Amino acid sequence: MANLELISKDTHSDKYWKRPTDFQFTRQDSFCPITLMEVPAAATSLPICFLANEKGFQLGLLLGLNPNCSFAIDAAGNWLFDYIPGYYRAYPFALARDGNSKLSLCFQINSGLISENASDEAFFTAEGMPTDTVKSMLDFLSSLTTSETKTVEICANLNELGLIEPWPISIEDGDRTKNIEGVFRVSEDAFSKISAEEFLKLRASDALILIYGQLFSMQNLSRLSKYFRAHNPTENALPAELDLDGNFIQNSGNISFNHL
Repeated sequence: MANLELISKDTHSDKYWKRPTDFQFTRQDSFCPITLMEVPAAATSLPICFLANEKGFQLGLLLGLNPNCSFAIDAAGNWLFDYIPGYYRAYPFALARDGNSKLSLCFQINSGLISENASDEAFFTAEGMPTDTVKSMLDFLSSLTTSETKTVEICANLNELGLIEPWPISIEDGDRTKNIEGVFRVSEDAFSKISAEEFLKLRASDALILIYGQLFSMQNLSRLSKYFRAHNPTENALPAELDLDGNFIQNSGNISFNHL
């Protein structure tokens, strides 16, 4: 629960909170996890992809084509796309497990949004009950967590069926080409060859929503490419040997998301 503080009457009954006025807190995110329930709306805005992790694959939105840099906000922190990921909409609230492994509502203590000004939003009513806003935030994050559990199961199933493959992405950067590595997609070829029985199982598990949503969303890559050129004008192009985190950008000029 690093940077998270459990919300309780003892700690927060006399404290207040402020809503974020921009999305500066996402500036270093080139990838944001999303869940199955978000796929239909997210697919119309940004590329949906998979990143490999210790458990297999994680579903999310590709927000940038540079390490630790989001193209989804402008210099003032305004969001540039139609869909805002659920975890960003919930900020500065989050769910985390307490000492008893129970999921509890928490607050990002490094957000700078805790207040002692009574004109801001309260955590609890005068009767000591969570406010309607806090309760709705808990309900929203609980629905995301339930959807996340299902998303993890579907990703594991797609991986077992061999339906996830590397997504080769190349971006023109002046007179060079940068290859984006460590990003994965649904394999159209493998998906077209699954049996009727496997297809029906995928449909029953709602996996088809994820599959078709991810494939449809890939057309949004061109929007990120436009922002890549805006972030990397030719005269200030990234040097091919720049190493931002162990091996993000290799001598070949490739950008890797393997370490995210």
